Amino acid sequence: MALSAALPETLRSVTSTKIQELRKQRDQFEAFKNQALNDAEPATDDLEKTALLLNAGYRHAGVQVMDDDFSGARKDPAFTPDLVRRMQTDLLKDLELESVQRERAQFFSELVTEWLSSSESSRADQPAQDVMEDSSFESVGRKEMHEQRAQDYLNQLFKNDEAVSNAFKEIETSTKTYGDLLQRTSDFFSPSLIESTVQGVLQTDLLSGERTATLKSFQNNKVVLQEVADVLNMRFSSLETWKWTTIHGAIPVEQRRQLNGKYRVFMDEDVLDALLLHSIGMKWTIHFKSCLTNFFQSLAWKTATRNIPKIDQDRRLYFLNETDVAFNTVDQRRWSQYKEDYFLTQLPMVESEGTRGYGDEDDELPKQSRKSPLEIKQSLLHLLITEALIAKHLRPGISHHGHSVRFPVVWSLSSS
Repeated sequence: MALSAALPETLRSVTSTKIQELRKQRDQFEAFKNQALNDAEPATDDLEKTALLLNAGYRHAGVQVMDDDFSGARKDPAFTPDLVRRMQTDLLKDLELESVQRERAQFFSELVTEWLSSSESSRADQPAQDVMEDSSFESVGRKEMHEQRAQDYLNQLFKNDEAVSNAFKEIETSTKTYGDLLQRTSDFFSPSLIESTVQGVLQTDLLSGERTATLKSFQNNKVVLQEVADVLNMRFSSLETWKWTTIHGAIPVEQRRQLNGKYRVFMDEDVLDALLLHSIGMKWTIHFKSCLTNFFQSLAWKTATRNIPKIDQDRRLYFLNETDVAFNTVDQRRWSQYKEDYFLTQLPMVESEGTRGYGDEDDELPKQSRKSPLEIKQSLLHLLITEALIAKHLRPGISHHGHSVRFPVVWSLSSS
């Protein structure tokens, strides 16, 4: 039942997207056909009219038009008036045939949408729908106000220091270049990408049971994967006009209590929206992790490391008979460990890795070369103990008790 409840909604969304694209293509073709007929109407004879129609068809098909295609037709005895009229009739029939094909394709798609809508209306009296209708959503203020606050904070953070400003400009330039590259991608989605994206969305465990069952059904159906890829490519090509698929103007969320007593928030977003945003988000995640790693390694990143006085460095070199201490210090090892194990650890390094969380167990994730979330938590506890022991020996007589607290994400759901 869960699958049958969620699948029609997904099919309706797929069909709606295809209908919009079919309507757009039909409007473009009708505009082309009317323009071609209007251009050919003033022709003085059948040969000129046929040439104009044929050249218009070439341009519509993306074929380069040669100006001298019919230049010798008047002198060629093979181009009899009867042959020219038959060619003209065939061209007009082709235009009308394609027009009818596009009209019937749109009509069939609208029939499918009507069938899916009737299926959905039969379930309109379910309790879940009543709950959504009675729900209300909290207004968070004007969007412009929040954007201005964020802009002011970012300017203060990234543009007051020259080193930080230069590093930020590098991120800004590379991000713009990468965004332009993604925008020029014609076939962004493929069945293989959809399959891996489905796995990634399932791994987040955010969708409801019905939508999760729908996603799982996609994995074993190559035809559905191709259809979903086609629809998402349509949405990606018109991303500037894309909007959330909402219920009563919002996306519902639900708090669920887990077996360990913790509460997790689940988004019940549309399946196609989830696939589209997850795939795009993974692309940008990989890009931003690379950019921020370079930022972390640049002079713009400020650390709490204290400079060792020159006299202390010379004393260490003399008594330990070392040649260099710049890259063999405790602070340097802290920096290296932080970079490898803790810096942006929840962001994946490659798309196939998927999302990560601090609460994931080892058996919940595919085997990877870097530490799992559980191993990171264990190493962090070991690091805290080690730092406490070092501080105790370096600064005896001072309390070095530490506390490690893990805070879950706090969600506030209120009704007005």
